[in-house]
Amino acid sequence: MGPTPPAKAPHDLNLFFALSLFLLSACVVALQVALTRILTYVSYHHFSYLVISIALTGFGVSGTVLTFAYKRIKRDFPKWLFIFSFLFTISIPACLSLSNSIPIDIQYLLYSKGQMALLLFYTVLLFLPFFFAALAIESFLIFFKARRHDVYGINLFGTGAGGLMAILLMFWLPLDRLAGAIGGIAYLSQLLLFIPLKNTAKEPGLRACPLLLIGLVVPVWFALFPPSLHVDAYKAASYFKRLEAQGDARKILSVSGPRGQIDIYDSERIHQTMFAGLNLKALPPAQLAILMNGGYGGTVFKIDSADKASVMDFTPQSIPYRLLEKPKVLLLGEAGGANVWLAKRFGAASVTVVNENPQLNGIMHRELAHLNGTIYTQPGVRTVTMAPHLFLETDRDTYDLIQIVSAEGMSAGVSELSSLHEGYLLTTETVARAYEILTPKGMIAITRGIQYPPRDNIKLFALFASALKHQPVADAGKHLFQARNYLAVTTLISKEAAASGFIARYKGVCKALLMDTEYYDGIHCRDSNKVNIAKGREGGTSSTYCLAAREMVAGEDAGIVKNWLYNVSPPSNDRPYFYSYVKWARLGELIKAFGPHWYRQIETGYIVLVAMFFLISLLALVFILLPLFFLKADLKKEKSKPAVFLYFSSIGLAFLFIEMVFTQKFVQLMGDPLYSVSTVIMALLVFAGLGSILQSKVNLSPVTKIRISAGFIFLNLALYLMHLDAFLPLAYPLGTASRFLICIALIAPVSFFMGWMFPLGLQLLETHSALLIPWALGINGFSSVCATVLAMMLSISFGFRKVLILALGLYLLAALVSRHFYVRMDTD
Repeated sequence: MGPTPPAKAPHDLNLFFALSLFLLSACVVALQVALTRILTYVSYHHFSYLVISIALTGFGVSGTVLTFAYKRIKRDFPKWLFIFSFLFTISIPACLSLSNSIPIDIQYLLYSKGQMALLLFYTVLLFLPFFFAALAIESFLIFFKARRHDVYGINLFGTGAGGLMAILLMFWLPLDRLAGAIGGIAYLSQLLLFIPLKNTAKEPGLRACPLLLIGLVVPVWFALFPPSLHVDAYKAASYFKRLEAQGDARKILSVSGPRGQIDIYDSERIHQTMFAGLNLKALPPAQLAILMNGGYGGTVFKIDSADKASVMDFTPQSIPYRLLEKPKVLLLGEAGGANVWLAKRFGAASVTVVNENPQLNGIMHRELAHLNGTIYTQPGVRTVTMAPHLFLETDRDTYDLIQIVSAEGMSAGVSELSSLHEGYLLTTETVARAYEILTPKGMIAITRGIQYPPRDNIKLFALFASALKHQPVADAGKHLFQARNYLAVTTLISKEAAASGFIARYKGVCKALLMDTEYYDGIHCRDSNKVNIAKGREGGTSSTYCLAAREMVAGEDAGIVKNWLYNVSPPSNDRPYFYSYVKWARLGELIKAFGPHWYRQIETGYIVLVAMFFLISLLALVFILLPLFFLKADLKKEKSKPAVFLYFSSIGLAFLFIEMVFTQKFVQLMGDPLYSVSTVIMALLVFAGLGSILQSKVNLSPVTKIRISAGFIFLNLALYLMHLDAFLPLAYPLGTASRFLICIALIAPVSFFMGWMFPLGLQLLETHSALLIPWALGINGFSSVCATVLAMMLSISFGFRKVLILALGLYLLAALVSRHFYVRMDTD
C-alpha cells in the first residue's frame, strides 16, 4: 500500500487557480514555438526538434524530482506552487539571453569536447524554464487530486491556446522581444496564483511580495532592452553582417513574422550567376540578396528590362526554354524573380509565380518594386500565394513548362541541414500531378547544384522516373533527360516521348551551353563526361550520373543505385523527406572513404537527431530507474510498478507519435507548416482536454472507460489509415477556412478519446499507489521526450502510416495493461 493521501487541500480549483494554470500551460507551448523560430534563425531548422525534446525532458525530470521530494512538498503545496511559478517567470528571459551568448560551433561538435560541453550547458539553460513550469503543472495535478481530470483538461486547453498565442506575438513583435513578452504573460499566471494564496498561514502575502516584484521586473527589463541575437557564423546572415560592419553591404529591409525573418541586403559583393556554365559571356547585373531565417533565400536582379538579364542565357535553366517556343510557364517557389527574367528573355507567353510566403510576395510587389523592375507586375506575369504542391492539386490550367525553382540551389549537406524538412513538392505523387497538367509537348525541369559523391541529382532522376510509373507511359526512358555543367545538373521530364529529331535538338542545346548530356533515350555512357569531367566508377570514364540513370530506366534492382553510399530512393507523400540521404548500412564506408571529414558528407540534422535520441533515451532510463533504486524501501510494496511503467510509457509514446505525424501530414491539407502546426496542436490538445473533463461524467469504472477510449482510438486511426490519403485531395480546392475546419473535424474524434487515458491512469493510481503518481508523471514525460525524436526517425525511415500503426498498437497495449495494472494494485 502507498502512503496515506494528504489531507484535503485548503483551496478549491477556483477561477484564479484555473486561469493561472491555463496561462502557465499556454506559456510553455508559446515558449516552445518562439524558441523554435528563434533557433531556426540563429542556428538551423533541426534545432526545433531539440526544443521539443528539451521541453518534454523538463516534464520528465520534474516527475523524478517530485518523486524524491513528494513528502516534503505535499506539506505545503501552495507555497511550492508559487515558487515554481516565480522561477518559471524569471527563467524565460534570463536563460534565453544567457544561452544566446554561448559560442557554439556546430561544425566542430563531433571533434571538440569543448563544443560538446558548451552544447550541454546550452541545453541546460533552455531546459530550466520548462523544468520549473513542469514542476508547477505537476504540482497542480497533485494538489487538486479530487479535480485532477479538470486540471488535466485546463492544462491541455492552455497548451492548445499557447501555439496561437505565440503566432499572434510573432505578428506583433520581432524575434528578440518574444522572450520578454512570454515572461510577462507568465507573470500574470504568477499574479493570479498569488491572489488565492496570499492569506494562507504558511505563506503570508508580504513574504511573497519580493518575488512578485522580481517576477515583474525581469521580463519587463528584457522586453524593453532585448539582447542581440547572435547568428551562427556559417549562415548567410553572419556573412552579410560582417560585410555590413566593414561597409561592403547595406541592409535595406527587415521583416519578421510567424513564417520567419526576411532580410534584404544590397552589396556589390553579390555576384550570383545562377549556375551559368563555362561559356559565360555576360557579367551578372547588380543584385540584392534575400535572406530567409538567416539563410540565403534568393536573388533579386536590380534591372528594369529583360535585356539586362543576359547572364540567364548561359544557365542550365535555359535548356527547356531553348526546346520550347513561347512557353506558358509555371514557376514553383520562385523568390527573387531571376527566373521570371529568364522566361521573359525567351519570350514566354505567360508566367505564373507560386510562392507560399505572403510576406515575401508583398515585399516583391511593394517595397522592392522600384528595384526589381516591377517584374512581378509586368504584363503576362501572375503571382499566387499558395503552397506549390497545393496549387498543383487545385489549378485547372495547363502549362508548357513547370520549373520547380524551390529545389534549385547548392546540394543538401552540412550547410543546409534540410534532412528533417518534410516537403510535399518533391514527392512521387506531386510530380505525377505536375505531369498531368502539362500540355502535350510540355516539360518539367529542376536544376540543382552538384556534389561528390553525387546524391541529390541521382535522387531527382529517380523521383522523375517513379512519377512516370503513375502515368500511362509505355517507356519512361523516352521521357527523361539529364545534363550537367561543372556547377549543376538539369533534370527534365517531357510529356511527349522523345523522337530522334527532338534528341538531336537536345544534344545541340547542351553542346551550345558546354554541358555534358547525362541521359537521353539511347545514350551510351561512354559519350558522356567529355566537357565537365566528373569522377565515375573506379577505373572507368563514364560519369556516375549516366550509369545510375540507365540502371533506373532499365528497372535494375542492383548496381549503383542499390549499393550507393546514400539513400536515393524516391520520396512519397507517406515519406516526404527528399533531403534525407542517410543509409546506415553504408555509414562505415563513408567513414572509411572520407576519414575525419565523413561528418561533412552526411546531413548534420539527421546525425544530431540520432545522437539526441540515444542521449535522451539514456537519460530517460536513468531518471525513471533512479526512484526505484533510491526509494526501494518506500516502493518495495508497490508491486504494480511494471504495469505503471508499461501504461504511462505507452500512452506517452502514442500521444506524441500521433501529434508529430499529424503535424507533418496535415501540411498536405493546410498548405503551410505554420498553419499545420498551429491547427493540429490546438485541435489535438483542446479536444483531448475536453475529453479529459467529460470522461469524469461517464459513470463507469476506470478500466472500462480505458477500454472504451482505446476502442474509439483504434476505430479512428484505422479509418485514417484506410481513407485519409484518398480524402485529403478532395478538400484541396476549398478555401483556407474550410480546410482549417476539416482539419479540426478529422483530429477532434481521436484526440477526444486520447484525452481519457492519462487522467484515468492517475485515477487508478490514486486509489492504492499514490506514491507512484510523480513517478508515473516522469515516465509519461520521458516517454514523450523519446517519442518526439523517435517519431521523426521512424517517419523518415518507414513512413507516416507505420508510425500511426505503432501508435495504435501502443494504445491497445495500454488498454490491456490497465486491467492487470488495476487488479495487481487492488489485490496487494
